[in-house]
Amino acid sequence: MQITSADLAIPGSALITVNDPTGTGRTSNPVSFTVGSSLDAVAPQITMAHSGVINFPSVSLPSAASWTVTLPGPPSYATITAGQVFVTVPVSAGSQLYAFDQATGAPTWGPIIVGAQASLTYDSATLFVLTQTTELGVVEALNPLTGTSEWFSPLLGYSFSSGIVAGDGLVFPTSATGLDVLAVSESSGAVVWTAQVENGEDCTPAFTPNGLFVAYPDHFSGFNPATGTLLWADNGSIEGGGGAMPVAANGLLYAASGLITNPNTGAITYGGSILNGSTGAPQGTYAADTIPAIGPQMGYFLQSGVLNAINASNTVIWSFQGDGELVTAPLAINQYVVIGSSGGNLYVLDCLGCE
Repeated sequence: MQITSADLAIPGSALITVNDPTGTGRTSNPVSFTVGSSLDAVAPQITMAHSGVINFPSVSLPSAASWTVTLPGPPSYATITAGQVFVTVPVSAGSQLYAFDQATGAPTWGPIIVGAQASLTYDSATLFVLTQTTELGVVEALNPLTGTSEWFSPLLGYSFSSGIVAGDGLVFPTSATGLDVLAVSESSGAVVWTAQVENGEDCTPAFTPNGLFVAYPDHFSGFNPATGTLLWADNGSIEGGGGAMPVAANGLLYAASGLITNPNTGAITYGGSILNGSTGAPQGTYAADTIPAIGPQMGYFLQSGVLNAINASNTVIWSFQGDGELVTAPLAINQYVVIGSSGGNLYVLDCLGCE
């Protein structure tokens, strides 16, 4: 079998094996192969690893919105891929899932009703939806062009309150019941493996071909994505619920200890440990109000309402306060950094040395 241009047209990931052409019947070990697209935002903070960094062939800054759509409630984090924008909106019956044309904002299909607490991700030309009903959690695979269901997988005995990621033929939800990490087949919806964690909930894992990572209060773990084998664990003394979405970038894991609220000020701290992604060895700590964006040369951290650009030597290169109400997680897009404020302002900044 040869890989054709059609195989490379749609972003996603797959496991590639090589057969010996001499007829011995020998087959190589599988290797992860990713077809990327600089135009995709397939998970929270753009990538399955949640780095918050994306590079387009070129960037031109718009002077006004290209299109707007009015929805019946607050939309989810948008999944942008396959020329479309996918969002969910909570309604009384659960959630409504919408698909819009990325260029014009025109509806392409939907809305369709899915379960409550809906979370989206996209891989291998498929849109995956994790939802929660009163009885159980469900993972569903949808055709992104039509919205039709390809399979529907009830996950009995599990409940879910966080998001999902996918890669290498698997979808990865984390359960608040039983404290499990699960791997579900992208092709069938069957559960391939489960692994238990120490404690916590509400963690959308970070996926790379080399590791699946979760972060709970004082407990961080890395798993082999294909098998669920525990690669390493960093377990502290704190017990309890909670959790936060980690960031995997540059061989490191930025593992938030959980959303910690200051009892005096009400401020939320989204900080934690920096770990070696391969071994779990501690590399330092970081502080942030929201999940950071981590690029090859620079990290962008909202700290006490101020956006700081920090290099690999932990030096603050520049700071930006804006209108004093910065609140969103930063994103790094080519040579720009984007952040929004609760005052309704969106700022685009030159990242100054981020390349």
